[in-house]
Amino acid sequence: MSRDIVKNKTNVKLMSRTDKVAILLISLGEDLASELIQKLPAADAKRVLQAISVTQNVDAECVLAVQEEFQSLLLSFKQSTQDGGNAARRIILKAFGTEAGSKFNDTLPHRIPACFQEAESVDSKTLWQILQIEHPQTIALILGHLSAKKAGELANQMPPVLRGDILSRLASLKEVDSNALDDIDSVLSKAIEAAKLRNVQRIGGPRKMAEILAQMGAPQRKEILEKLEGTAPTLAAEVRSGLFTFDDIQKFDKQGVEKLLSVVAPADLELALRRVNDSLALAIYGAMSERRAIQLKENIAAAKPSSVSKIEAAQQKIAGIAAALLENGEIRNPLDEVV
Repeated sequence: MSRDIVKNKTNVKLMSRTDKVAILLISLGEDLASELIQKLPAADAKRVLQAISVTQNVDAECVLAVQEEFQSLLLSFKQSTQDGGNAARRIILKAFGTEAGSKFNDTLPHRIPACFQEAESVDSKTLWQILQIEHPQTIALILGHLSAKKAGELANQMPPVLRGDILSRLASLKEVDSNALDDIDSVLSKAIEAAKLRNVQRIGGPRKMAEILAQMGAPQRKEILEKLEGTAPTLAAEVRSGLFTFDDIQKFDKQGVEKLLSVVAPADLELALRRVNDSLALAIYGAMSERRAIQLKENIAAAKPSSVSKIEAAQQKIAGIAAALLENGEIRNPLDEVV
């Protein structure tokens, strides 16, 4: 038996939840309604379908009132998710269409990733000292997600020429791809961590230990690192990284570079060589066949741009491999010549 829904907007408040859901689903269209009903528990789905089957002559004012109530529920949605805000916007656009959905979306709070919120409290001068090595486009994306006050403070730290380039890129930004947002989220998080470390006075640490080991003989250095490896492998890796840098590869003889290249992953090498000085590039390319060197240079030239942080991560990885080869005696250590 069909029933007419009351046409008075005020009476919507007296309806059961089942009747409201039925009206909402009818207004969304058959495709979306069918998809949503499948998400309901069987008993609830049965009740809603029964309500839909006996509902007709729904007044437009009544439909609008139900939709507004649905909108209010979305605005009060507090479930903790990584992308709750974007999910709510997609639901609204699909439910109400582009024109009406855009009006609803304007009332939704914009999600700000935790790293951007945290950046607001970091000293701008220190933050810029970390971020200045990144690509101008990456910096522009970061500025676009900071408050106007913080972005202005950061821009004041930039050299005039670079500031003009970055702000021009910022002005031309439109939609940001989710993968790009993930990348700048990662870059900014690392920059914040590094900025915090710069503000902490450190009298020791892995770097200091590496400086001391560099002044010792090879047997003592190896003994200390082996003991440290057994008790604190992560710390040992950090010390090794400080003891030997990627730029130090140019100090190897040709046989040493060849040995290193034989165990380094091609993808890591290709990424690491995007940012090297001429003498280091000459040492590395000179230790491989001409054909391989040409192919590698062509791959680098054709590759998509990559952030400085990713390039440095690849260089650190290779430096770690080189440090391990040195300690194992598989490569002659240039440090031993001056000890």
